[in-house]
Amino acid sequence: EEAGYLVRQDESGTRGALRRLDVSRADVTWLLNRVGISDRALLRYLPQWLVDAAAEQVPGNHALFDVDHARTRAFMFGSGSVFINDTRRFAEGVVPPAAVPALKAELKAVLAGLTDPQTGEPVLEVVDGEALYRDGELTPDLVVSGRDGYERMTTLTDRALVPSAERGTAASHRREGMVLAWGPTVRPGGTLAGATVV
Repeated sequence: EEAGYLVRQDESGTRGALRRLDVSRADVTWLLNRVGISDRALLRYLPQWLVDAAAEQVPGNHALFDVDHARTRAFMFGSGSVFINDTRRFAEGVVPPAAVPALKAELKAVLAGLTDPQTGEPVLEVVDGEALYRDGELTPDLVVSGRDGYERMTTLTDRALVPSAERGTAASHRREGMVLAWGPTVRPGGTLAGATVV
């Protein structure tokens, strides 16, 4: 957002009024849960389009609902998946497909260049999404993960860097992992052929 790749939703109209009243999406969700109405219950009685339209009017820091996609060149969704808002993949895309490779390289350099203000060490690992996934249209352009002591934010925030300890994060997702298996078909010392985490 600071570098101009992402633009937040306009805070006028209903969104602006609710923001001035300090009503957020988290407040609305809490209140609905408090009276026993879950997301699933809402969708049983109301059409998805109506729930989505209402959600877009309540201010928050959601990486999809609170972004002005018609003015955003790149956005993050999920656990570190960065998507370039290109016109080929997204209805509200603004980046021509021919400009995607250059923007991807630029974003990778910007994100990989973020450093710890005290140590000067890089705080993010940035990998080309095509190197990790083979889902075609669903593949993120970049995948971002925090190095030790840092986590990527999956919500909109006013701060570019937030140390894990400050967020109260004791653990998080990593590409490396382990598998525990048990059962009659599992042999001691066996291996999983073709195993993958994605």
